[in-house]
Amino acid sequence: MEQNEFKELFQDYAGISRLLKLYSYQDIVSAVSKAASVSFEAMENYFAIGYPDGRLNSTYRFVLEDLLQNVEHYDWLYDKLADDRSRMTFTRLIQFRLVPDSVFIEESCDEENRQCFDHPLVNCDELIGNKNHIRDDSPKLAVCTCRSISDMWEIPKLIDHINPNYRFYLHHYRSIQNHETVLYAIPADQDNKKVEIYRPQKRIVAMAPYERGWSNVELIKDCGLIPYLLHKNHGHDVSMVGADNGPYPYHDKYTKEVTMEFLPNGQIIEKLRYLEKHAQEIDGLLLRGCYPTNFPVAEVYRTLNPEGRIYVGLDANSWWMDRILWSEKEFIDFMDRCDVIATSCHSMQKHLNEKWPWKIEYIPNGYYGFKGHQEEPAFQEKENIILNVGRLGTEQKATEVLLEAFAKIADKVPGWRLHLAGSVEDRFQTYIKEYFLRYPELSERVCFIGAITDREKLSEEYRTDKIFALTSTLEGGTPNVIAEALHAGCAIAVTKIDAFEDATDYGRCGRSAQIGDVDGFAEILYQLCTDEDLEQLSRHAYEYSRTDFDMEKIVARVNELLFGGNI
Repeated sequence: MEQNEFKELFQDYAGISRLLKLYSYQDIVSAVSKAASVSFEAMENYFAIGYPDGRLNSTYRFVLEDLLQNVEHYDWLYDKLADDRSRMTFTRLIQFRLVPDSVFIEESCDEENRQCFDHPLVNCDELIGNKNHIRDDSPKLAVCTCRSISDMWEIPKLIDHINPNYRFYLHHYRSIQNHETVLYAIPADQDNKKVEIYRPQKRIVAMAPYERGWSNVELIKDCGLIPYLLHKNHGHDVSMVGADNGPYPYHDKYTKEVTMEFLPNGQIIEKLRYLEKHAQEIDGLLLRGCYPTNFPVAEVYRTLNPEGRIYVGLDANSWWMDRILWSEKEFIDFMDRCDVIATSCHSMQKHLNEKWPWKIEYIPNGYYGFKGHQEEPAFQEKENIILNVGRLGTEQKATEVLLEAFAKIADKVPGWRLHLAGSVEDRFQTYIKEYFLRYPELSERVCFIGAITDREKLSEEYRTDKIFALTSTLEGGTPNVIAEALHAGCAIAVTKIDAFEDATDYGRCGRSAQIGDVDGFAEILYQLCTDEDLEQLSRHAYEYSRTDFDMEKIVARVNELLFGGNI
C-alpha cells in the first residue's frame, strides 16, 4: 500500500472501513510503521495505553486484529450513533487505535461539564444482570466502554439486542487519572425531551456562481443538497441566493425548507450589495468553484465578517485545475480566504494537495433519498439492461461511444438492452437516425426513454437495471448519477477520467476504459454482461454507496469542517 493511499483512506471512518476491508494485517502494520518511522516489530508490539494488563495484553496487534475481525460491527455502531459529535469521537478513537498518536485522543475529548445528558443517569457495569430492567423500563444508560478493546461495539450490540428502542451517543472524557469512553443509550421516545444537545443555529448562504442563478435540477444535486441537509439535519438557517432562474418544482416538492432569495439579476454587483447588507449575520458562505467571479464575493464577505466561514466546492478536474495560474495574487488571496476547500474525488484531492499549498478536503457527491432509506435492491428482480443518464449527444458525454460499443457486442449478449435517459441534443438526432439505419436490428434493444424529471420514477429505472454506463470525456467533479447508480446496485462502466476515479472502487463494482476508446468500452461492457460475479458487483456497489456516498454522512462532515460539529 502506498503512503498516499493510506493517508487518504485514514482521513475519515468511511475510508478506514475500506482500509480494513481491502488490506491485510501485514499491509496495515507496514503502512502505519512507515508513517510513524518505526520498525514493523516495534509497531506491532506498541504498548496500547489505556487498556489493563490481562485484558488486552497491552500490544498494538490485538487492537488491529480486533478492528480487522470486527469491522462490520464497527460499521454498525458508526451508523447507529445519533449525532455528529458522537461520530467524530468514534472516528478519532478508531484513528488512535490505528495510529497511536495522542493528537487523536485530545481531539476527541469532552470536558466533564459539557456532558449533554441530564442527571442522574443509570450506570450499568453488568448489563445482563439488568436485562429485564433495560427491556421493560428503558432506563437511560451510561456505560464505560474502555475496559476491553471490544467493549466499544459489544456493549451497544448487547443493549440493542435486549431493547432495540435505544439511540446511542459516544463521548470521551479526560480526567486527572485516566481517559474514559462512555456510551450513552437513550430511549428513542425520550430523545427529544430528555437529551439536551447544544445545537447552535448558524446562518448559511449558498451563493450561485453563475449569472443565471441556481437551476431547478441543482437543488437535488450536491450544490442544493448540502444546504438542504445543513438545515434539515443540523438545524441551520439556510438560503440559496442568486438570480431567479425558475420555475423550481423541485424546491416545492423536496427542498422547500431552504429559503430561495432572488437578486434583481446575477451580476457581481448585486451579490456584493447583498453581502454589504447581510454579511455580518452570515456564519457560513458556500461557494462553487474557484472562478474569478467568486473572488470579490469572498473578499467583501471576509472584510465585513472576519469571523465568518467560507466553504468552496471545486468543480474540478486536472485539465481545468492545471490551467489555473495559481501563483497570481487574486487567486492566492481567494484561496487564502477560504476555510474549507473541497473536491469530489480522491484523485483530484491527491493531485491538488501535491500541486497547491492549501489543504484540499475530499467531499464526494453522494446519494440522498427524499423518501427515506432504500433497502438493497434484489438482484434477481433486475433486468439485463445497461443504463445511461445525462445530456445525450453532447461532446462532453460522448454518447456515440456507448452506442457504438453496444453495437459491437450486441450479437454476443443477445438478452441485453441499452436504455438512455435524458434530453437529446438537436445535432445528435441526425446521428441517431443514421445509427439505426446501420443497425436496424437494434431498434428494439436501444431505447431513448427521454428526460425523467420524476425522481421516484428515475430511482426505479436505476433499481431495475444491472449496469450503469458513462462515456464522458470530461466532468467538473464526480456526477451525482454515479452515487445514484451505486445506491441502486448497478455495476459501473466508465471512462478513465478524474471524476470517475472512485466510481468502480478499484474494480470492485465495475470496469473502466480509456476515453473515446470504442473497442475498449465494448470490452468492459462485454465483461460485465457475462460476469458470473455480476450479482456480487451489484451488492458491493450498494454497500459502497452506503459507506462512501451517503449524503447525510457527507454533509455531517461538511458541518464538522465548518463549525466543529453540533455539540
